[in-house]
Amino acid sequence: MTDVLNTAERRDLEFVSVSLTLDRVDPFDRPRASLIQDPGEILDAWIDLHSRVTYAAFYQAPQWCAAWVAACAAAGRPEDVRIIAVYDFGRLVLIWPLAVRRLGPFSVLHALAEPATQYCDLLVEHSSKAADWIGIAWALVLAQPGVDLVHLRNVREGSELQRYGAHWLDGHRVATGVAPYLNLCAAADGSRRQRSGRSVNALRRHLKQLSKRGPVVFETVPPSGQVAALKLALALKHDWSKARGVRSAGYEHPANEATLLALASSGNFVMRQIRVGGKVTAIEIGATEKGHYYSMIQSYDASFSAHGPGRILLWRLFEDGDPEITTFDFLPPAQPHKTEWAAEAVPVHTYGVATSLKGHLVLGYFQHLKPRLKALYLKAPRFLQQVARDPRRALLDAANGVRGKLQFRFKAVKLTLDQTGVGGDGAARVAGLPHGSAIEPQG
Repeated sequence: MTDVLNTAERRDLEFVSVSLTLDRVDPFDRPRASLIQDPGEILDAWIDLHSRVTYAAFYQAPQWCAAWVAACAAAGRPEDVRIIAVYDFGRLVLIWPLAVRRLGPFSVLHALAEPATQYCDLLVEHSSKAADWIGIAWALVLAQPGVDLVHLRNVREGSELQRYGAHWLDGHRVATGVAPYLNLCAAADGSRRQRSGRSVNALRRHLKQLSKRGPVVFETVPPSGQVAALKLALALKHDWSKARGVRSAGYEHPANEATLLALASSGNFVMRQIRVGGKVTAIEIGATEKGHYYSMIQSYDASFSAHGPGRILLWRLFEDGDPEITTFDFLPPAQPHKTEWAAEAVPVHTYGVATSLKGHLVLGYFQHLKPRLKALYLKAPRFLQQVARDPRRALLDAANGVRGKLQFRFKAVKLTLDQTGVGGDGAARVAGLPHGSAIEPQG
């Protein structure tokens, strides 16, 4: 592993290795890092640390990570959990939830709950020693056995990991994107994008059209109704993705739905929806933490799509406001249905650190090959997209389609023959006589 580390990384790793060795003599004398593979071992301390941090970090919260680990185990896809914990004078001061994923012969260390986790970050107590604690954690990350690549996706600029870990992350950035957001406390000329009169009038017209199909009701889903609302939102999202041939690794992961349902059963989400004539037509689902709202799921009924119920729902949310929400985070990547509402965006970086020669190969795949394959997929015909998603299902659908067309053509030809009297008993049925009746020749 150390063959591919630069001189500074070698020095940092050797220094922390000595520190960790000394810590074994007196673990309460100086900061020490530990590897945790069962979240339950430190759950209480994790909850306490999460309550002490001064910033929003939903995807590093114990309820999100623990629910994901349990859902993966139940789905037969157990996670190889690698939680980095740093203690100072016996107190937990840092948690970095990570996991190892295997891609064929390669092993990749990434944020726990990938691909559902949208931001890679860590929980660290506010202190002048935060950078030192992250340095100790980083050394243990690099020392993980059997890992070829450390791949940290969507690290928010300004996050604790990016600010205090810049010394170790600089030089390893492999991609940059943005996450659109709304500052709901901003002035009119701030990050809240002001809609033009023409745009507002269009929304009002669509709302009027919706009202012709029944009474329009905007409502907040109570905790007792969150499970049912979540199931409906995921079903609508699935139908939408299938109709457009869109893939989402997060939604398709077998643990994703179970994780969300576990959180919904405890009322951990904020859900709003529109009913038209008593029928739910659009749902917005997110999570709030310390005034920061994560917009996680937006779904709508395709039969109402001409009137943009999802856009109307967001418009109403922003017009009404919520005193408990200061930042509305649309999450990466930046897409038109997000950027139309937000004038601001925070950069998000992806970092890749190869710790073996195989790591350079898999890093090349993430950095160059995977984006090109994705571009080809988006340009491919619908059938080829389906083959890429599920080859067996695509072939079955194609075979059923061919069978259906052949049956239709056979029936059409048979009906034509029957009507024209060609071929056997067709003439008898046209004349209204039963099959086998004698017909006297005419003249």
